[in-house]
This record gives sequence, structure tokens and C-alpha cells, in this order.
Amino acid sequence: MVLLSHFHSILELFRNTFFIVFLASTSVLNADVLSYFNPAYFQTKTVTSSFNTSIANDPVSLEAFFHNWDGNYHPRNGMNLALESSRFDLGMVFKDNYYFGYTYRHDVFLEASSDFTHLIYLTKNKLDLPLNEQFDLYLNIEGLEAQGILFGRKFVFSPTKWGEWSVSLSGSLLYANNVQKGALNGNAKSISKYDYTFQADADYYYTRNYLYDLDVVKRSGFGFSTHLTVDYKYKDFSMTLIANDLFGRMYWNDLPYSYISMDSENKYYDENGYVHYNPTIHGIEKTKYYTQKLPIKLYLEGRYKVKKKYLFSMGFESMDGYIFPFSKLIYISEKNKAYFISHEYRFGGTTIGMNYKNIAISLTADKLIDPSMVGMHLLASFHF
Repeated sequence: MVLLSHFHSILELFRNTFFIVFLASTSVLNADVLSYFNPAYFQTKTVTSSFNTSIANDPVSLEAFFHNWDGNYHPRNGMNLALESSRFDLGMVFKDNYYFGYTYRHDVFLEASSDFTHLIYLTKNKLDLPLNEQFDLYLNIEGLEAQGILFGRKFVFSPTKWGEWSVSLSGSLLYANNVQKGALNGNAKSISKYDYTFQADADYYYTRNYLYDLDVVKRSGFGFSTHLTVDYKYKDFSMTLIANDLFGRMYWNDLPYSYISMDSENKYYDENGYVHYNPTIHGIEKTKYYTQKLPIKLYLEGRYKVKKKYLFSMGFESMDGYIFPFSKLIYISEKNKAYFISHEYRFGGTTIGMNYKNIAISLTADKLIDPSMVGMHLLASFHF
């Protein structure tokens, strides 16, 4: 089915950055599903380099996700997610906690109905379709690749009897050369164990059309984003709140746009009797001025120190209404050395890591064989 084969072409968005996962990435003792800019850990008069990346999906292992959807199939009821979130930051912290640097970000977020993933799994593995089964097809995609300059400042307030506070405010000016924003809605119905019909509508902004074959002039966009970090400490309790893209917009001139309908009128069968489609597509293709609203990323963590050397924490990350809760245990062996293990409960990823002086590194996976989630995190800073 061409509709499903083009879904797999969308996965090229992930393939292009999947191998970056093993080059470099960052975090400072965080259990990240999403990538963040967090200046709270930066020290005055340092050069800091950081890179965050993670990739995860609900229905299958990552290897199966990028290939033929074979192996163990474990979808969630309702909506299934697939995401990749990466960012690189290189900057300097000056006197009075001013920050200035370069930033790069790459985010892809896919949301699909369980019927959609189930139909992909059945057809890719050439399994018998249940007769007269109705499939509700829904696919939502958001993606952005951008770079620019980032500036900010950390404000440290004098301790009071109520505790210690610091607030970091930052903003970025961004240039983007890739965007994906759209949704597909439709339905399919099986008419035999090898055959089905479908109809779908799509509303789609893009710099490259992954839904169907269409050559377009690639456009670029400009915009901005703002970030907030709040740190609080009272005796043995501490808390961190990170809000990235608290207010963020990208502006695109003459961005390619499609509003189309597709159906299963044109089809053929392979030698084994399985159906394939060259769907009929009709609708509107044009360019438009488009204002892209960046989704807010939230990170909240509360920590409690036990017996001076242990910290236990719980928290969550959030984006687009989805919650990714986690818990974490940190062991502080020396003044400048710590180890931690954390577990994230949406994708089931476990993270182990360490922080030694001005370097932090961690690894994430939900399992060692055929993982559905992986990540690697690294941060390094140098005093000047």
C-alpha cells in the first residue's frame, strides 16, 4: 500500500539523526526523553559544550521501526508515539552568569492511532487481515531542524529562611531549514485476508514531502524561542523546573502546503495475492505564509537527600499533553563525583550515568536486545 510505504519514508526523518545518537549527546544527571537547554548547571567563566539526544517509539523495536516491523509487536492502547529529540549547545558563561552561544536542535514527533500501527504491522508482515475490520487511521507529525544564537542570564538570589533560589532566563534567535507539520485522518476496511480499501485526508506543511512524491523548492524560516529554569533548595529538599520553548515561533514565507484526499481506487496484486496501491490523490497544493508555534517542553524534578550521600528524586517531562514520569537514585561518592540510575515509565527506559568534575555522561535503553528507546548524554565544561 502506497499510503503505508510513504509512512515509512517519513521515518527517514529519524534515520537522518539516528546515527548522531552514537556520536555525542548531553545531560547533567537528567532522565531525558526530551532535550532541553538548562543553564542552571553552568558555572561562571566556563566554556560549555553539551548535546542531548534520545529516540523512542511505542509499537516495535527501533530496528523493526526502521525496517519491516517484524519481531515483537507491543503497541499501546489509544495513541502510539515515536519521537526523536536532539540538541547541541556550545557557549560561554561570563561574569555575573551571562551566557552566549550557538544552538542546534532537531525534533521529530509522530503520533499514530493504534489502528494505524496495527494495519502497518499486518501488511508489512503479510499477515492475514481480519475480515470486515474497520481501521481508524490517524497520523500527526511535528518536526523542526533549526540553529541559531542563544543568550541568557542566571539570577542567584540571597538565601533566606525559606531556602535558596535561582532563576535562569534565556532566548534564542533561530534559522530553520526543515519543518514538518501536518495530520492525516481516514479509515480503512478489510475486504479479504489479503485486501482492503481506504480513504484519507491530509493537511500538511513541509520543506520535503514525505507523504507522496512531489518536488518542491526548499524554504527556510526564521524565529525565536524563550526558556525558563527555576532551581530551589531548602535543607535536604531541592527542586528543578525547566520550561523550554515557553514562547516560541517560527515564521515561514512561501512554505509548501498540501490539502489532499487519497483513496484506494488504483490497486494491483503481487504474486502472493497481497494488495498494493497507487492511490488516487486530489486536492490543493500551493505555498503559504505559515507561523509555526513551538510546543512547550516541561521538566519538573523534586529531590530529597538521605544520609548525605544519597539523593532520591521523582519527576516528569511533558510535551503536547503527554507525560513521561521518572524516578531516580543518585549516589554522591565524593565532592565532585556522583553516580545515578533512573527509570522512565512511558517507554520503560533505564538510564545509568556519572558526573565527574566538569564532565557528565549517561546511557539510556529500555532493554539490551532490540531496544525501543536509546539515548546517550554528555556534557563537558572548561574554566577560563
